[in-house]
Amino acid sequence: MKQILLKCKAITPMFSRGLVPEEGENFFSFELRPQSIKGVLRFWLRAIIPLVIDPKFYNYEEFEETKDQKKYWRSQEYAGMKKLEEIIMGSQHQKSSFSLQVNFPKSINPIGEYYRNKNNRLRLSYNQDFGTNKFNSRYAIYGTYDIKIPGSYDKYVYSFLPEGTEFEITLSILKKYYSQELEDLLIKLFGLVSMFSGFGAKTKKGFGEFEVINSKECTRVNPDENTINEAKEALKAFIEAKYSQYFKKSENYNDLSFPSFASYELIDLSALCPSLIDSSPKLVLSKLYQNYFDKDYNIKYLGWYPMLKWNLRMFPLEGKSKDLVSDLKEMIKGNKEQTKLTTGILGLPLQYQQIRIGTKYDKSVPITGKITFSPLVFGEQNNKGRKASPIHISIHKKIDSGKFYPVVLLLKSKISEGKLYWSSSTNRDREYEPKHGEAEVFNDFEILRKLIMQTCTDFCEKYKRGENGA
Repeated sequence: MKQILLKCKAITPMFSRGLVPEEGENFFSFELRPQSIKGVLRFWLRAIIPLVIDPKFYNYEEFEETKDQKKYWRSQEYAGMKKLEEIIMGSQHQKSSFSLQVNFPKSINPIGEYYRNKNNRLRLSYNQDFGTNKFNSRYAIYGTYDIKIPGSYDKYVYSFLPEGTEFEITLSILKKYYSQELEDLLIKLFGLVSMFSGFGAKTKKGFGEFEVINSKECTRVNPDENTINEAKEALKAFIEAKYSQYFKKSENYNDLSFPSFASYELIDLSALCPSLIDSSPKLVLSKLYQNYFDKDYNIKYLGWYPMLKWNLRMFPLEGKSKDLVSDLKEMIKGNKEQTKLTTGILGLPLQYQQIRIGTKYDKSVPITGKITFSPLVFGEQNNKGRKASPIHISIHKKIDSGKFYPVVLLLKSKISEGKLYWSSSTNRDREYEPKHGEAEVFNDFEILRKLIMQTCTDFCEKYKRGENGA
């Protein structure tokens, strides 16, 4: 067995919780499990596979022995990708080529504490790692707090691994599977994860990032295509060493149903908006996600990401009102059947809540309503599935100044198999018949790219005028 020790250091807060809350407390302890790390490695392995082999081709007629095995592989749309994953990562039919152990500090850092305000309402006081009341990154960590568990009326929060915390990952490659090519590939995969992603929740938004501090093969300098090409070449060498007859070389794939480097773009946001550069990852995250309203609920400061969602919401398209929410109101009331869900390109399912429909004096329509959109994914429960955002935000350090800046990796893939399913309900006790229907998929990555750049311009202009926390 070959063991490889990777010493790591968190760059941004890392969220990963245990299965049950701490006894007598309103938080889950931090726990980074090997299965979670393997899941991340599998995602990024899948992203580079189409650069090396045809993900749909596997020579199962020659290499599978039984009729049942051949029948199984014949039924798989992405047979090549799945077989290569099985060889490296394992599956129900084959043991993984390696195992993982994780060691991290046992200190407990809840993202916040609950308290009762003067009206006896439960409120959350956030840890200072997520900023002050005005300038914070809390918009991005939705889903890590106000968690409910069966059998309890309480609310719970995640704990996190703070920026600068060191932890260790030990890779153990089984002797029967070991090769230098496999070791090199796994190291390059960790380098890819370190460069563009991380571990735990909210990695697409720049959290959970880390650097490997004891390996020159996993440097986090210059987020460019070199890291991608190195992982690609390592995978190519691994296949050529033993498995070249299983697969055939890659062709051009631009319309895959999963995100991959077959179609991607890297965008340095700081080159478009220098105002996004700052002295720490915490301050950069605040600029990306701040979402502050005054006492009358007027927007005072809006971060780059909420601003991007606003620009998508207001983007003019045929078959859509100028403001997407206007369409959603009419759909909840039953006056409109569908719209083009422009904001859905950033991930599905997507739910709009507390949409103001009517007033307490008008009994004919609900006061507030909510509407949920899900992608149609055939084979999933009720044919409704999930689609992750194509945007991966990572925080990097400039070599010359030592300051930090954000980079967007745009991994393109089909959003849904043709349509989106939507259903509506109300948030108040008033007679209302739930509505449902289908909406059109918005899958224009060229428009998304332009809006990413436009949002940088908008943010910089507001920042210079002191309207975004300057």
